[in-house]
Amino acid sequence: MSDYQDMAARLEKIENSFAALSHEFDSVKFKEELFEVLLIISTIKDNEKIKFYLNFFEKLINAMKKKGLWEDVDEELMKDVLTGIADNWKEYKKDDLANIFESWLGKNIIGGD
Repeated sequence: MSDYQDMAARLEKIENSFAALSHEFDSVKFKEELFEVLLIISTIKDNEKIKFYLNFFEKLINAMKKKGLWEDVDEELMKDVLTGIADNWKEYKKDDLANIFESWLGKNIIGGD
């Protein structure tokens, strides 16, 4: 192998390592943001604020899907957590809040692609 070929192979290996690291960083960044908002949204009692954050989730999920970062485990987590939040609101007789979460789940997770 010539020096040029050896150098090209090394550079390609470095580029691949950076690309993998960048992908991993993006995944961690998106998921961290997802979890932060999950914590926030679990305590909000205002319909409009809930809708705002669920809209943010929709945009975040679409961005993650475009980058190939959205996984089945993420979808299951969202389904479980948001279903749990809806169930909790039902126990407190806040069906209007529960319905917001259930409607969003039906549109974006359960009935989504």
